[in-house]
Amino acid sequence: MSATREAVRHLLPGDGRRPLSAEERVVVDDVLDAAAEWRAGRLPLEAFAAIGRLPHWDSRGRRVEGAGYARFVALLMAEPSDQRRAALIAAIDALVRADTHAVVTRQGVFDRGELARSEVVVR
Repeated sequence: MSATREAVRHLLPGDGRRPLSAEERVVVDDVLDAAAEWRAGRLPLEAFAAIGRLPHWDSRGRRVEGAGYARFVALLMAEPSDQRRAALIAAIDALVRADTHAVVTRQGVFDRGELARSEVVVR
């Protein structure tokens, strides 16, 4: 297991104590395949964003399903040599840039409203 995977294994399905189930693996492969399709220009970004849902616990302790969590798991589980992983990273970057509430800077991604409340000017 990579150092990154090890550091966040508690966030993976089953707290990272077990391999992905067959159903979870299908979702991960669907996300990776969709990323490759998006990168090839055969799938709109909005359609990519809706693909793949995995159950997880949200910050309020509720059991929810989310495509964002599926992308997170896919990113961690994909091997670095898998070309679909690079496509997934590019697609996630595109989703962040398409978010009108996000501001992408050299220092990271910030919420536009939070920057305004903090009176931060981004140049």
